[in-house]
Amino acid sequence: MEQAPISRLISHMKAHRSTMWLATLFSILNKIFDLAPPLLIGAAVDVVVMREKSVLSTYGYTDPKEQLIILSILTVIIWVLESLFEYFYGVLWRNLAQSVQHDFRLDAYSHIQELEMAWFSDQSKGELMSILNDDINQLERFLDKGANELLQVGTTVIVISAIFFYISPTIAIYSVIPIPVIIWGSFRFQSKSPSNPNQNPNPNPPNQPVAKILIPIKILILASQTYQTHQTHQIYRINHSRKSLIR
Repeated sequence: MEQAPISRLISHMKAHRSTMWLATLFSILNKIFDLAPPLLIGAAVDVVVMREKSVLSTYGYTDPKEQLIILSILTVIIWVLESLFEYFYGVLWRNLAQSVQHDFRLDAYSHIQELEMAWFSDQSKGELMSILNDDINQLERFLDKGANELLQVGTTVIVISAIFFYISPTIAIYSVIPIPVIIWGSFRFQSKSPSNPNQNPNPNPPNQPVAKILIPIKILILASQTYQTHQTHQIYRINHSRKSLIR
């Protein structure tokens, strides 16, 4: 049974696993703090409207002025932490992408050196150079940008879905139901769309030994793009549902 692409990628990154997990942690924390400001805005509206009966009053802060000061302090702390985590994950993912790109290129070149000379007579030299350069560069771009976007989109879906179910399960159900349909439609549209004229016209290219060490990443990038379009609408719905509860 063929191993999943993401599993193959992780198995090739054993030497950099600690950096990968640390960058993953910072990406998730950055997105969690990035989603906090809309909640703080809702809490500030709650203080202005409900005053002594706001949510913060249940924690012992009944004075509206004190509540607003607390919210201001929390806002500063959240923005500082978000900026720090964004810097940390940016540096870690960039270093990881460069290191993995270097390792993959060396592995691919070493693998080519061990092949029989008869194999080269049946292969396109330009295609081999494309694999060593363009394909591995695409993997580097995925680790530099795509992996972080995928993690942040997944974190957004999980956190906002949890908030939706806590505030209003009805809104949560209506928000989650269209997602599988959108994903299915995106994959179906991609499968039905005409192929790129710059790509190999043969839909079933021969199984080349060099290509076996490369990891396909189109599915991961597509999933990231599919969910990213919903982030703004989800944050707006949190504020709208919060205001509805206040009324």
